[in-house]
Amino acid sequence: MSDLELSLELRDGEMALRASEGDPQITCVETVRQALSAARDHEVTDKSGTRHVLRLSLTLGETGSPDGELGTALAESDSTGAQHTPADETEHGVEFKGFPKKRLSTDQAHAVWAGLREGLPQTGPVAGFPLGCLTAVLRQVEVVAGSPTVEMYREAARQVAEKMTAKANWKVLEPFAQVIVSVDSAKVSEVQKVLVRRGGEGEIHPDTSSTELVFRMPMRQTFGIKAEIVEAARGKATCVVAFSHFGDVSAENLKVLTASVKK
Repeated sequence: MSDLELSLELRDGEMALRASEGDPQITCVETVRQALSAARDHEVTDKSGTRHVLRLSLTLGETGSPDGELGTALAESDSTGAQHTPADETEHGVEFKGFPKKRLSTDQAHAVWAGLREGLPQTGPVAGFPLGCLTAVLRQVEVVAGSPTVEMYREAARQVAEKMTAKANWKVLEPFAQVIVSVDSAKVSEVQKVLVRRGGEGEIHPDTSSTELVFRMPMRQTFGIKAEIVEAARGKATCVVAFSHFGDVSAENLKVLTASVKK
């Protein structure tokens, strides 16, 4: 049985795009910004001495849709795989090797699904931080040797999910915003107070008639900030809020966020 192989893949680009859409249900959620890809061989030697080896490869991440991609991949590969020509290398993002019809049988698909459900924790593996849902995406199923039994599919899936989760180095990040304010020079101090009170840090660029303030703060602190800034400046200000980057959640913020999650 081979050792577990891990590779890290950062997927900030996708979440950054979603955060910029301004949906408070998305931008408020701090999530695990990491996906893991793993491949593992499961080997069994039967009583006759014949080796049976099954290789599974999958990606594990934390998203807002529990097991959605995995369920779709398994269901579609089982129901429509036979409609494709043998030359197809992949089926709905899943690569099959050693399968005549480039798909899993119903029993095999159910076994893989059951194994992953057994091997994955019910919530994200972040100590004391229960936001988000785990999503496992099947990438490859390969019969390396022999004829693996249905039980081997279940056990292989359970092992790769369990080992990958145990070795993962999860990290909690949150989206930050850049708040750019153009304001009458006489109202800079009032606007600055609003930005600082919301946890903002940044620079002030004075000009002849107006001053530009460029501050960064957690995205969750920006809701309602435009109206508050305009009110503080007595209408003599414009404000633009845009996604900036994903940054570490401070220890204090992590306590607040964790406490706000309903048990």
